[in-house]
Amino acid sequence: MTISAHENFRKPKITVLRTNLCLLAIILAMGAVYVYGTISMATENFNTKKLSAQISDLEDQHQKLELQNSSLQSVSTLQAESVQLDFVPAGKITYLKADNVALNK
Repeated sequence: MTISAHENFRKPKITVLRTNLCLLAIILAMGAVYVYGTISMATENFNTKKLSAQISDLEDQHQKLELQNSSLQSVSTLQAESVQLDFVPAGKITYLKADNVALNK
């Protein structure tokens, strides 16, 4: 009887040890998941800030290009360019009438 009493006394220690090891493994796994999530979130936040800065730079560049486009298409700029390129003003313009055109059918 002393052997079986001794065996019953040892089984709870093994069970407690296994339980503690399982709890430790669960805690370590949860910690690893937490660290991975935190690192992923920090990486996404960094990428978001980087893309926001890129968007801001592109918006500024777009605004500058719009202003440049407007100034290049202004009447005064076009007139100055036409003088510089030696364009001559068109004389009297005559248009064809629809009944004089061969393909009018």
